[in-house]
Amino acid sequence: LSMLGCTMMVGVGFIKKKSKILLVQIFQFVLQGLSNLVLGAINGFVCGVVSVVRNIVFSKVKVSVPLKIIFILVQFVLSIGALKNGLIEMIPIVSGAIFTWFLDTKHETTLKKAIIFSQVLWLVYDVNFRNYVGACFDFLTICSNAIGIYMLMKDMQKENSARE
Repeated sequence: LSMLGCTMMVGVGFIKKKSKILLVQIFQFVLQGLSNLVLGAINGFVCGVVSVVRNIVFSKVKVSVPLKIIFILVQFVLSIGALKNGLIEMIPIVSGAIFTWFLDTKHETTLKKAIIFSQVLWLVYDVNFRNYVGACFDFLTICSNAIGIYMLMKDMQKENSARE
């Protein structure tokens, strides 16, 4: 489960359109959420479920500040009861909040930067729960999104050169 979800997660780094990122992430979050549940990483599972619902909703309606706040609060409320493993369980809450907050950005590079920061947090979380497959793919996702940012910036340079 983790391997399939993680493979999709790395692939998201190379996708340029936000709508396609959200769609692929739905499947990714289902697989990774189930994997976290098997490993006992309860908030990882809760985060996955909330992220699936969030991505479905945000792919259908315009992202707004009130909706973002609702999803952040829902994840927090659902996750707060699952803090049986200590403060490490706060990582999915913070990661999900950061990603949710930046979902309405007009710039794919900003979204990819939010993904990178969120993945650094997940890297710490996955290492803690000995999800080494997940941790390796967290690192690869950080790399693929960095490459994605480079590709987007290169495309912008080409467009600017063509205008001149």
